[in-house]
Amino acid sequence: TQENTRSEIQIVNQATAANIEQLRLNLDSLMKAFVELEQRHEMLADTFNKLTEDMGKQLVMLRQEIRILSASRMSMTEHHVGRSSLTLTSSPVLRSDVEGPKPVLGASSLSTEICLSDPKIMGQKSSPMKPSSSSVQFVRPAPIMYKLERGLTTVQQVSQEFYSGINGGPAVSSLESKYKERWRLSAEDNALFQARSYLYNVLNKLVMATSMSKEQVADQVEKLREAKGWDLATLQEECRSNPDSIVGKCLK
Repeated sequence: TQENTRSEIQIVNQATAANIEQLRLNLDSLMKAFVELEQRHEMLADTFNKLTEDMGKQLVMLRQEIRILSASRMSMTEHHVGRSSLTLTSSPVLRSDVEGPKPVLGASSLSTEICLSDPKIMGQKSSPMKPSSSSVQFVRPAPIMYKLERGLTTVQQVSQEFYSGINGGPAVSSLESKYKERWRLSAEDNALFQARSYLYNVLNKLVMATSMSKEQVADQVEKLREAKGWDLATLQEECRSNPDSIVGKCLK
């Protein structure tokens, strides 16, 4: 009986050892598969980041080309309007004995037909001149170009630059309302504005949700920043990822 029991125990131990070895092999296979998946994930993430960066660069270049084309178009329009003004202002030099119909001023063009009767003026028999016309266009004013302040370290400074302007500069909120992104000249300014826009949004939400002034709201957010030990860049990132949480903490 003891020999049978020992034999059974030995068989069980061998089966258990075989099962453990198989589990170890299975675990090794799973670990290798996990490592491969992680590597593929990193490759895909790198590819995605590179594509995003390339698209950002192409977008910046496209915006710069659009600005150049817009500036060229406005310059050509101003030149055309200037020549039209010169033609119109030079007409009173003609003699008083020139006869012809009075100018007719339309909504977008001015046409004049003049008949010259003095041979001394033309050196030949009088003949009607062909009507001349000039289109008058209203040119949209060029945007004010402003470079965002780089040395801001407090919420109060960011709030001042956004709402009323800082160091004699215009209010960023006014520039954005009038010109959209056309007032931002460089990719660096565009990136800095995007980073600060999340803080701008939090400030606007607090101004709308409370009876506090813009200055009081800025003080409240600055107190939270100091209490958390964040720098301005970290606060802006928190406003991007958890804007409602930032608003809620400032309302407490």
